[in-house]
Amino acid sequence: MMSLLAKDTLKKEILPFLPFPKHGKRFSETLLLGIFNLILYRLETGCQ
Repeated sequence: MMSLLAKDTLKKEILPFLPFPKHGKRFSETLLLGIFNLILYRLETGCQ
């Protein structure tokens, strides 16, 4: 799977708007960026 947006763009433009939990399990930045890229990929290719 190819990245739809550059990692720097995601960190600068998207990551500040994603909520992070205050208590409990905290997800890594890499995992959140991967999930976001997967969502964009599915939106671009469509679900069948």
